[in-house]
Amino acid sequence: MVSKCEVCLENRLSNQKEPMILSRIPSRPWEVIATDLFPWDNSDYLIAVDYYSRFYESPYHAQANGLVEKTVQTVKRLLTKSKSDGIDPYLGMIDYRDTLIDNIASPSQL
Repeated sequence: MVSKCEVCLENRLSNQKEPMILSRIPSRPWEVIATDLFPWDNSDYLIAVDYYSRFYESPYHAQANGLVEKTVQTVKRLLTKSKSDGIDPYLGMIDYRDTLIDNIASPSQL
């Protein structure tokens, strides 16, 4: 399905240039969080991601950390796809939060 989606193909990831540094997996939600700032579409965003559930928040206005860097890429792709399709980006965030991670549970379930 993704291989036939023009918007998905235009916004797919390029090859990772450096290996990710593995981190300890926390035992409960919000025990460890990561944050980062990123620009997108002439606006600045602050992102906070929970290491346990991978649940993220990306409020408006606001490479050392692998999980948050990966999440920034995910959010940027989500925002770009939403803009290209003319849909509300928050609907994409809801879909992400309902998607299973490693076939275990979704961020919203964890």
